[in-house]
Amino acid sequence: MKWTGREEYIKFRFSSSTPKGNIMKFIHLFKNYYLGISFIGIAAFVIQEIPYIVMPLIKPASNPIMNMQNEIKWIETVQGIIGILSMILLMLIVMDDVKLIPRETTKEKTFLFLMILMISINFIGWTLYYMGYQYGWLIIISQFAVVP
Repeated sequence: MKWTGREEYIKFRFSSSTPKGNIMKFIHLFKNYYLGISFIGIAAFVIQEIPYIVMPLIKPASNPIMNMQNEIKWIETVQGIIGILSMILLMLIVMDDVKLIPRETTKEKTFLFLMILMISINFIGWTLYYMGYQYGWLIIISQFAVVP
């Protein structure tokens, strides 16, 4: 099979995106930020969505989160748009020097610890939710306030 210039360019960009090969860069935005695809970002998104992925398998008897109705429709619309845009931006804006688990500086260690803590609180909250402990304060703290 003969390679055309475009196929070679795509192959080159994918394999040389970073030394670790965990992002694909398409367009340079500013400094060391690019429009691209971060496989770490996609993995982080999937990890925080695990409770929603397993919800159909567990089928809780009471499910106030999914049965919630918003009285003000424009807030619901704005919330949906901002939520979708933030997920897209979190996955599509990538840094050139991203590492899988950054822990060289104190700042990186602090944010890694906080991320692990927030995800742990979120998963504990979902476990309690599925066990039937569906108190309003617990839902707010464990499923909305600490979402990474």
